[in-house]
Amino acid sequence: MRRFWRFCQRSFNPHTLQGKMFIICMVISSGIVIIAAQIITRSAVTTITENAYNNIFENILYADSNLNSFLEDAVAISMAISSNRSIVLKGLEDNSPVASYSAFEIQKEVEAYLLNIKINKEHIRMAAVIGIDGKSFKSEGTLILRRTVHEPWFIEAIQSPGIRIFFNTPDFNQIIVCRPIILGRQVAGLTIVEMNYQVLNSVYSSTPLTQSQITAFDDTGNIVFANYDLAGIRNVNQSSFGFTVNSHYLAHSVEGMPVRNGSAPARRYLNVNGERVLLVSYESSYSKLTTVALLSYASLISAARHINFLTLVIVAVSVAAAALASWLFSRVFCRNIYLLQDSMIRIQDGNMEVRSKINSQDEIGIMSNIFNSMMDRIELLLENIKETENQKRRAEQTVLEAQIQPHFLYNTINSIAYVAHQQKEKELETVANATVQLLRGVLGVRESFIPLSQEYDYIEQYMVIQRFKMGREFNLDWDVEEGLWSYLIPKLILQPIVENALLHGISQKKNGRISVQVFRRKETLVMKVTDNGQGMNLEDIDAWSANSSEVKSGFRKVGISNVRERITLIYGEPYGVNINSVKDAFTTVELILPIQEVNS
Repeated sequence: MRRFWRFCQRSFNPHTLQGKMFIICMVISSGIVIIAAQIITRSAVTTITENAYNNIFENILYADSNLNSFLEDAVAISMAISSNRSIVLKGLEDNSPVASYSAFEIQKEVEAYLLNIKINKEHIRMAAVIGIDGKSFKSEGTLILRRTVHEPWFIEAIQSPGIRIFFNTPDFNQIIVCRPIILGRQVAGLTIVEMNYQVLNSVYSSTPLTQSQITAFDDTGNIVFANYDLAGIRNVNQSSFGFTVNSHYLAHSVEGMPVRNGSAPARRYLNVNGERVLLVSYESSYSKLTTVALLSYASLISAARHINFLTLVIVAVSVAAAALASWLFSRVFCRNIYLLQDSMIRIQDGNMEVRSKINSQDEIGIMSNIFNSMMDRIELLLENIKETENQKRRAEQTVLEAQIQPHFLYNTINSIAYVAHQQKEKELETVANATVQLLRGVLGVRESFIPLSQEYDYIEQYMVIQRFKMGREFNLDWDVEEGLWSYLIPKLILQPIVENALLHGISQKKNGRISVQVFRRKETLVMKVTDNGQGMNLEDIDAWSANSSEVKSGFRKVGISNVRERITLIYGEPYGVNINSVKDAFTTVELILPIQEVNS
């Protein structure tokens, strides 16, 4: 009894998880009692309505498919007539007098062809050809008057770029397929294939469709078919389907509906004279007919009335089962939660070795396993953090030492420059300052690509140092195409080439000169370094091109090979280094890079 009282306190206490779970389950159960009857009834009504809707949908699509088959046959006939040059087009082009024997023979030949093409096709009433000038040929039927070419439907069909289908023009009981006839890029006439209007009766005569009120509109809004007395839709009269409908009201209702072609008809519920009616509308993508079906809603839901009593019984049983299930669920579920909570509290107190011991295959058991796994990972992470902190301190010490080394070098060279300044050694001071600037640019700039102007600064500082070292003047000329000073190139890509030209080209020559040219060549950037030094023989050039180590001249192969490999690695095989040289005359090293607009 005491245990039961304790359970009741937990169950009805809104501040505990167990109490909240039990209260929520009971509220849900009570809600089921109130709303289940309506839900089940509406579900039954929806199912019945959906079945009726799907049935109508399938039969409308079937009727549309049959109608399209007839229309496609008529379209094929019109195409055959329009493309027949030996008979039909010849008849239109004939300029013989109307009363002549030649015109009579041609008339007879064309009409025989038109009659023959529709033989054994009961759904085709007539095939005809009407020229722009009023000349006409027909398989059979009534006389075609010359004034036909001035009728609105004829003009509309002539101006249409392709097939045009009329369902009630010029009078109601007609289906006409029209196609313009083209001669010499000009419209010469019109092919007319008239179908039997009874085709509409045959395609809409399936039993499920006859149980509903069917109305078909063409794309102009005219009614072309109805399976009931047309007076019933043109006037407000009682129809045989048990409700009253008005044609203007029906057309307005269909106009605002979202019609889907080929997938599913649109539907809407209407109130017609106080009675609810299901309206189903479908627009054919081929015939452009909009088919509307109307069904009485009352007849649809009559079969669902007897479900109410059964619904109440099911609801009562559900409430009782829900109450029992909520009691068991809250008790079993919360027991493991309390165990997991206790483990967390002990960890909060600082005991990191605590693990949850819940043997369960449900979500709480999974949470317990995840909790234990997380605690194991936390312990491992704590150890890794300690090790990482030690490595970080060692790395920081290494970085500081690496920063001190170039800083010490800068300070030493600056000291030399200061002493040279004090002793008025201008040349030595200039060289020391150039060395500092060169070192700062090479060691301080971390970017792999630099502007051409910055590479120019490195080379000029290098030349200052070399002039001081050799005690001689060397001319270095720059010829850079406009707009390329800011172009990004790989860092120190030109300096090794200039160094080669200086040390192994003009170092031993008076009036030595180095020329640097930078320009665009189609889709590439070309950088040429030319010196007027000792040059290379053909054997050395071939050895360098073959990447051989047997270069006999003083040419510094290592630096330029490094440049070639860097260009190939960055840009690919089509780009690299070319050498052209004449012994005791000149050497030209040409670097070829791609033009990249993003860098220009």
